[in-house]
Amino acid sequence: MPVISSLVVSLAVLADSQARSKAELRVQRPAWTKVSTTLAVLKDSHGAGLGFAVLIGKDGTFIASRNAVQSKTMDATISGPTQVKLQVVAEDPVTNLALLKAENWDGDGRAPASVVDHEVGPDEILLAASASGPVTGQMTNNRRPGVLANSQFVPLYEMRLESTAELIGGAVVFTQSGELVGVLSATQGAPTVQFGVGLGPRGGGGFGGAGAPPAAKTSAPTPGRPLTVSPEAYQKLLQNFGPQGLTVGYVLGPKVLKRVITGLSSDDHLVKHPYIGVEFREVVKGKVTLTLVKPDGGAARAGLASGDTVLKVGDVPVQSGAHFASMLFEQEPGSTMRLTLKRGTMVKSVDVVVGVQPAGR
Repeated sequence: MPVISSLVVSLAVLADSQARSKAELRVQRPAWTKVSTTLAVLKDSHGAGLGFAVLIGKDGTFIASRNAVQSKTMDATISGPTQVKLQVVAEDPVTNLALLKAENWDGDGRAPASVVDHEVGPDEILLAASASGPVTGQMTNNRRPGVLANSQFVPLYEMRLESTAELIGGAVVFTQSGELVGVLSATQGAPTVQFGVGLGPRGGGGFGGAGAPPAAKTSAPTPGRPLTVSPEAYQKLLQNFGPQGLTVGYVLGPKVLKRVITGLSSDDHLVKHPYIGVEFREVVKGKVTLTLVKPDGGAARAGLASGDTVLKVGDVPVQSGAHFASMLFEQEPGSTMRLTLKRGTMVKSVDVVVGVQPAGR
């Protein structure tokens, strides 16, 4: 099983010395010049890098993967190089992201990173921060159902990245214009490809029961399953990303990232995740049936009942339990979602008001 590498990093390394070709350099330089000033390297007690935090506020607030945070106060290095101390202000246990704030922050005029405001689609070229500088990547799948370590299903954005021993969970991903896309939740190592065979991501089962198709896990690298790849297609992928192999990476999408940043930055530091109060099971492949409708949720108030089969969320057909759960997680509290249900022989559409996930759920 591939292992996410530890990070030993110096932000003094710039794209000029790291680009593997002149063409790659032209792509990377503008974005990397912009985003490198927003990145801090979190250090352990021996001075070794653990992961990245990215500046999100002019007051010196940063966001980072909780996996890279080993203590309440951490030493960090930002470009300059400048040494800072970052204190953990709050954490979101659902997404495993943490908010940190720099002590005695003056900022040196640094502009914080902003979350991308457009839909990041397949084939969009992105940059991931690695130990040695920017790594070129390409978005290949948006909203792939995935499961976090706490069994929360989420929509994940899947990327193919240039393979490097220095890619880690917690690396920060940006667009070519320097906008923040997400924090790398996991990587799957580069495949050794035979002609006609490659590796694809794979993961856990359904929400509330068996029967859901594989979903990408973000808690750790996951093994692969056979995937047909022609020799020509594989060579084309290699040409897109340089002379090395490929690594599969996953990030929480920008919509969820904005929610987490807004919540952690608020006065109570609480992230308001969506909740409608249902449990469900994929008893038959592709058919999601409600097994419990809780009285405190919007589903009960909208008249949903145990035994209902969920056919669509809005105009999108429900493909599996994991798919339904990830679509629910992308809803915003206070919004209204339309569900198409089948009850017995009757099909009907119902509007459900999305609430806030209770603490501890």
